[in-house]
Amino acid sequence: MPNGAGGGGGGLVGASNSFTGVAQALEIMGDHIYGYSGPVESPVNTETDLINHKTGSFYCTLKVSFSNAEINVTANNIINRIRLNDALIWQQQIDHSLVQYETVEFLNIVVPPYTTLRITAEDKNGSTEQLVIAAGRIYRG
Repeated sequence: MPNGAGGGGGGLVGASNSFTGVAQALEIMGDHIYGYSGPVESPVNTETDLINHKTGSFYCTLKVSFSNAEINVTANNIINRIRLNDALIWQQQIDHSLVQYETVEFLNIVVPPYTTLRITAEDKNGSTEQLVIAAGRIYRG
């Protein structure tokens, strides 16, 4: 198997080898839920989906972390957003001309059952690759 490959064929990721790679949907394994968008090109002034996932008959708690996929982002103005069923619940604008760092912030959120979680990035003055990592627990009734 090629290095870094995952999914049903086995590999180095976890005991169940369930990681299928980068995706907009979240992966579910037992009572755990996680996702990695991978680097996603965020064209100038275009809100771009990093994660777009609809939950099932469970609610979940997630820890979310945003990052730039590029090392030297010095002048970009990035807006990260989280929506539940298209309602904006969180937004943060980072001006990289003032502060330069890779990881923006960790957020703890609760996602109700049968809810569409949409995590996006928008670059206001350039075109950069953004990514998000989310991991948490599922609670079933």
